[in-house]
Amino acid sequence: MTTTPMKALFDLQRTTFEQSQQAIEQGLETQQQFAESAIRTGVAAQRSMQRQGMEVTRQWAVASTGAMWAGADGDRREEVDEQFDALVDAQEETWDAFEESLEEGLAAYEELTERQKEFLEQSMASFTDTSERMEGTVIEIAEDAETATEQGTEAMEESVEALTEEFEEISNLNQAHAERLNEAGIDGMEALADAQTDAVARAAEVSELQAQAWIDAAER
Repeated sequence: MTTTPMKALFDLQRTTFEQSQQAIEQGLETQQQFAESAIRTGVAAQRSMQRQGMEVTRQWAVASTGAMWAGADGDRREEVDEQFDALVDAQEETWDAFEESLEEGLAAYEELTERQKEFLEQSMASFTDTSERMEGTVIEIAEDAETATEQGTEAMEESVEALTEEFEEISNLNQAHAERLNEAGIDGMEALADAQTDAVARAAEVSELQAQAWIDAAER
């Protein structure tokens, strides 16, 4: 059937589109996961470094204060500690607020990714529906054309067969000649009798002498 290659072509087209969709979706997911991981890891590392840096600064400040106020009571060192505690608390609050806004941004990015995937799925569904309807139309047209061709071929064969039988009484006019004459519109004894010699000769690919002999035979 001529429809088999067409169906295979449409199937391949849909499979290719589906694979492309899956590749894009995987790419979006990978990009999202990488971005989230990189951002969270980077923020966590930066926050940890600042904590360590603050602790080193605190130790240095306490040590310096102790050296400057040697022999004094611990009030001065306690005051320095309290100042650093307040600074650490403020720093932690700032980081918490930043991470909260960061999570909101990542959630928005994730939502955008999901919307992109939904759009791809809708596009795939629309494409598949259109492709299937087009496939049905094309296959139906091909089947109709194939049927018409088969019917036309059968009709032609029947016509040539009938014409060959009609021409059997004419000497030297075989089936090949009958087919050529039929293609030229000379489709019977009456048509042959009315035809011009040169037209019959050209159509049947014979000499005009032979053509005239056929015409004479058809006129009898």
